[in-house]
Amino acid sequence: MRIIQQSHQFINGSDHLKLIESAGRTCYKSEDKITEDSAHRFVKMITKAGHYSVLEHASICFEIHQEKAWEFIINADRKYLFWDGSRVRKLVSGNFRAWLEFIQFVGIREAPDEIINIFMYLHKEWPEIFPIPFDCYHYMEIPTVVPENQMTIEEKLIHATRTCRFITNRGVTHELVRHRTFSFSQESTRYVKYDGGMEFILPVWFGSVWEGTWFDREGAWKSRFGRSDEDWMIAPATWLFACEQAENMYHDLLKEDWKPEQAREILPNSLKTEIVCTAPLNQWKHMLGLRTSKAAHPQIRGLMEPVLIELQEEFPDIFKSIGGKA
Repeated sequence: MRIIQQSHQFINGSDHLKLIESAGRTCYKSEDKITEDSAHRFVKMITKAGHYSVLEHASICFEIHQEKAWEFIINADRKYLFWDGSRVRKLVSGNFRAWLEFIQFVGIREAPDEIINIFMYLHKEWPEIFPIPFDCYHYMEIPTVVPENQMTIEEKLIHATRTCRFITNRGVTHELVRHRTFSFSQESTRYVKYDGGMEFILPVWFGSVWEGTWFDREGAWKSRFGRSDEDWMIAPATWLFACEQAENMYHDLLKEDWKPEQAREILPNSLKTEIVCTAPLNQWKHMLGLRTSKAAHPQIRGLMEPVLIELQEEFPDIFKSIGGKA
């Protein structure tokens, strides 16, 4: 058993397929299978299997020039696409799942030329996700892709996204997934088998006294610490004992031929988990405003305050109004 601190790491990159693979493999803790050329095979496999949620971690933004195409966008069922036409130019963005389902819903034969160009561009760049046959349609003109570094602050708020990997406990992730405008890929206790040493997240109100400490199943409770009971605060010792017992009982159930999806029933909220979260900046702003406030649970507040500081450094004009940390 190991006690660790919770943490975060932003994992954005220019390679959309590698970002999707990194998020997707988090669910099964199969990151050891990532190679230089594994992303293509992984994304093709999950798309074919219909696991579209992992596609939500990659996004792309286009500028729309034709009025007919713009009216088509805003009048169609643009589920989870974000559009912004109130300023100098008309932008529409969405994650790969949103674009894929938009294509599947509206079809392609009735779409205006500029929309067809977008569909064809997506197919050409990522055919493993967007399987549109070229023998039916010709590629007329490359659409205008708008990268983040060419967006105004107002446009970034709507169309720029950030992806963050959190290492925290399962109680915190229960709160995180309530932010439904985010996209999530979480380590699965159904498929991950904890037959080695488990990791548990140290409660923020305990400090760092046990960080990095290992505990095994050998010996009595007192001898494991080499101290008497009175040397320990009752509450931390009780929590630690509960984590240890949960790990031991989980291993016992595995020995009784229970599957991980069955043995997980006894695992506590303190169990370490990893979750990858993606959202536009305006949704990050909303979430951080709630989760860094004094009313937030101290564990999630302790996780999100460093995230807020990092985003305030990168986007001071967007996040400076939260928490007074800028």
